[in-house]
Amino acid sequence: NKAIIKMKKKLAFPIIQDNSRELIFKSINSDKNFKLGRFNIPEPGNDSMEITPQIFFVPCLGFDLYGYRIGYGGGFYDKTFAKLKKLNLLFYTVGFAYDEQKENKLPIEKFDYKLDFVLTEKHLYTFL
Repeated sequence: NKAIIKMKKKLAFPIIQDNSRELIFKSINSDKNFKLGRFNIPEPGNDSMEITPQIFFVPCLGFDLYGYRIGYGGGFYDKTFAKLKKLNLLFYTVGFAYDEQKENKLPIEKFDYKLDFVLTEKHLYTFL
């Protein structure tokens, strides 16, 4: 976190807004301006600036060899990515998981968003 800020890169974290199934992302300048948000997940405070990242790091409970992932069940990332794609914004998605979480093929729904990459401790999988 501090190394990225030192390189003058913007680092942003997701926020779940009230009554919304989409995420917004707010940038931070230090690790001191976090507050507990929905589901008791730390998130940037209200004084942080909202931005649209160009690279998204996405948690995975599992992933397949086609670029689809199993998340935590809320659909927040899928809905957010669908909205950004509809706005014709250029961005990349990188799932992070352990290699042992890999499956050949997961059952997918029409609203599931395909990742561009998945990074594990053993390999970088590319799905572009």
